[in-house]
Amino acid sequence: PVETLTEEEKSLVLREAGFDLRALGRLAEAARSLRVGLDIDIALKDLENAARAAGSLSELHLARGAVAEAVEAAWQSVELADRSGDAFMRLGNRTTLADAQHQAGDLEAAAALFLEAETMQKEDQPIYPLLYSLQGFRYCDLLLGRGEHTEARRRAGQALEWAEQGGAGLLTIALDTLTLGRAALVEAAAQGPDGFKEAERHLDGAVEGLCL
Repeated sequence: PVETLTEEEKSLVLREAGFDLRALGRLAEAARSLRVGLDIDIALKDLENAARAAGSLSELHLARGAVAEAVEAAWQSVELADRSGDAFMRLGNRTTLADAQHQAGDLEAAAALFLEAETMQKEDQPIYPLLYSLQGFRYCDLLLGRGEHTEARRRAGQALEWAEQGGAGLLTIALDTLTLGRAALVEAAAQGPDGFKEAERHLDGAVEGLCL
């Protein structure tokens, strides 16, 4: 960023640049931009934006296939979120770390973090006792990987019902539909042709929602 910008403005510009570069597929450049913006936020003691940036950096590293770096950034995001005291960031960044640990092969640690986040979810929103939206999708991804497709289907079905009743965004609905499709695909071998038809219906719906 140009030197005439304030430190706060530099951080904002770098975060936005990182977001846009990621969308363009320029992942290495996006990671550098987010890293510098994160360092500025930490220096400014802007813990909420720092936690957000660290979480985004972890997700970006996963997209690059740099799993160890993703885990490291996710741990930093949790630490910063806890220091900030922001309830949403504390919950969300735990699922970011859990997802990174899942991809690193540490399924036990990932499951424990998802359950910790879900406990926070129940305390903050008692009417929604399950993780939902992106956080719920990440947990269901772990469950499917462990062969717990029935539980993943149950959770995604409930989350989808909440999403449709609450007028949630297209991404949330598409992610729940994708989980249902993946679960149906696993079960299709035992169910026969009808199972594949259900899986196809859900997966087509997920693709449609994700493309909008």
